[in-house]
Amino acid sequence: MKNNLRWGFALLGMCAAGLVSALPISSCAPNATGPGLTCNIYESDANGTPSEVSNVVSIGSSVAWGFIVVLDAGGSLANSSTWSDVVEIFQIGTTGSGNTLQLLSGDGSYGASFIAMVLSSPNATIFENPLGTATTNPSVYIASGPNTYNIYSAPAGTVPEPATILLLGVGMLAISLRRKLS
Repeated sequence: MKNNLRWGFALLGMCAAGLVSALPISSCAPNATGPGLTCNIYESDANGTPSEVSNVVSIGSSVAWGFIVVLDAGGSLANSSTWSDVVEIFQIGTTGSGNTLQLLSGDGSYGASFIAMVLSSPNATIFENPLGTATTNPSVYIASGPNTYNIYSAPAGTVPEPATILLLGVGMLAISLRRKLS
């Protein structure tokens, strides 16, 4: 019986640890074998906490500014409700080219002024891979010239919420305690 209780607390501890475990943080690095850079972009903030807005990432080299619009399957640029994510490449200063990027995951809930800005600016579109995950398999892989952008964005509903994981752990603990008291 003590063993069941220990297992219950161990499971609860693992579930709670899942609540505080950090996701990877978006970053870009120069390519080791030639010109350009490779960026790994995640739906997490600068602390690795899941977030609809990623940390701002320095590109380190200037690329054309604009937007990469990630579309749901069957989506279109004309229908913003089918936009899964948008990567914004923007400049800091007055150089006229982008030197930072940021992932914005609005899942179709972008504001009218933002939509107008995307549509009137240089942009590229690509469809999201339904097998993509938030950490291991990019939903989107974009090679633009010598630059590569791996966007890790799990399609809606594929990543369990932390509260769901905690609820599962509490339920398992309750079952263990019930068995002990029986």
